Amino acid sequence: MKLGIIVDSCVGMMKDEIEKRGWHFLPLFFTIDGKEYKDGIDLNLPDFYEKININSQLKTSASSSWETKTLFEKTSKMYDHVIVYCISSGLSSQNNNLKIASREFSNIHVIDSKGVGSSIIHDLEKIEKMNEEGHSIEKMLNKLKELTNAQIAFILPNNITWLVKSGRVNKSVATMAKLFKIVPIIKFENGKLEKYGKGRIFEKTVSKIARYIKEESIDGSEFIIYYASKKPNPELIKRVEEVIGKKLESHLLPIVIGSHTGNDTFVIMTYKN
Repeated sequence: MKLGIIVDSCVGMMKDEIEKRGWHFLPLFFTIDGKEYKDGIDLNLPDFYEKININSQLKTSASSSWETKTLFEKTSKMYDHVIVYCISSGLSSQNNNLKIASREFSNIHVIDSKGVGSSIIHDLEKIEKMNEEGHSIEKMLNKLKELTNAQIAFILPNNITWLVKSGRVNKSVATMAKLFKIVPIIKFENGKLEKYGKGRIFEKTVSKIARYIKEESIDGSEFIIYYASKKPNPELIKRVEEVIGKKLESHLLPIVIGSHTGNDTFVIMTYKN
């Protein structure tokens, strides 16, 4: 079967990187101080984190309806079936928009990834392998639906002022948090962000969460680190790797999350492989 795959820029990769895989790419949009960019096309992740600061005014938005329809029309003719596997519906209106656009095409299948980042890539690599083995589109779609709850992440913003800017924390709480070196802990599970708890002192909180994830993980789980800065913090990564007991995959945090949590955010994700 000739299978097409569409992802959006929530995977944290550039368009040309995705196209090298033979897949198709939809950019999300973001603005910095009123200037709009196509995520994964106009600005790469290192340049994004170099460009922003605590005074930056940041917004994100879904892919354009025109680009979506154009890509759906093109790929529906190229392939027997097309799988669209993009940002979690709990983070963006993107998934709903894609489902509406796909109604015109019987061979385009939009699945809510309930995810973000490289786990989306890992899921789709499994589907490509299934296709090579000759599985039906129904089996592949059912497999993707099983994989959608495979990731849990803990997000640790290093500067709570970013959360004030995004409306997640009020100023009085932020003032107390700074005074007592409190670190907010945000959990990403079932495709949604929710308050989880708090730690004290950033480095100690990173170690605490790494230990928790290690203890709660099931056999065969993979672990992924994300960081929001032009260069990774080797000391923090080493802390986590020592707890987990092996070298870990690490990536820059996708813009759709990093634009709300800010520079120097650190994320530890567990992925049920």
